[in-house]
Amino acid sequence: MTDPADPPGALFGPDSQFHRFFNDPRWALAVVRATVLEAAHPQVGAALADNSTFVMHPWRRLRNTLVSLQRMFGPDEAVRQKEASRLNRLHARLSGTDARERPYDAMDPAVRAWVVATLFESSVTMCRLSGQPLDRATTERLYAEFRAFLAALGVDPDHLPATLPEFWRYYDRVVEEELEDTEALRIILFRLFDHLPAPPLLTAVPTVWAAGRALAGPALGAITVASLPEPLRRRAGLPEFPGAQTLMQSAYLATGLARFLP
Repeated sequence: MTDPADPPGALFGPDSQFHRFFNDPRWALAVVRATVLEAAHPQVGAALADNSTFVMHPWRRLRNTLVSLQRMFGPDEAVRQKEASRLNRLHARLSGTDARERPYDAMDPAVRAWVVATLFESSVTMCRLSGQPLDRATTERLYAEFRAFLAALGVDPDHLPATLPEFWRYYDRVVEEELEDTEALRIILFRLFDHLPAPPLLTAVPTVWAAGRALAGPALGAITVASLPEPLRRRAGLPEFPGAQTLMQSAYLATGLARFLP
């Protein structure tokens, strides 16, 4: 792992492993996948479902996530502290009870640790599925960066395990024992892509994009479902589309190759 003597700020900025993902087209697939894994957690799912902005404008929430990560992992410590304060104020308002009368609190340290865990695991998975798996040293460095991210939010980083082997056991346990079929998960998988924003080249021709979205939306949904852990797919009763695994692997490979295009 990264030298524990390194100051937390050394794990951020342009030299960080995560910074290299900022302009990586694969990250679009990874962040949607991570959001599904977040939403499958009962507390996160309840907080999202009770948030009208997420229900009405899920793409805005995803965009805000990307912008927030860029601020948190950027080189400017003052920007990072300001963004952490903004996130903490936002999440402090998200508490209540879900449809089954279970309490949820977006400031619960264990819940916030799970959100960070999904971002780390989806980053690793995106590289693996695109045929460019991270080596052990790079994965450890990336994990140290995400634990530093959790600390920058004011959460004890020990809410995530200290080592990679321990992390994978923790991740498997949460997937097996805690994740479930939530309303927020269904919104992302089956409503998000109905409102898929047009790429820049097609913004001037909305009718063309509407026709393309009718094909692209279901395909992206199938790709996301196929990339999820099997225990979650089984528990949530998610459909298995013929050829979805091949489509998913092709999508990750294609977006991985797209990084090298001018």
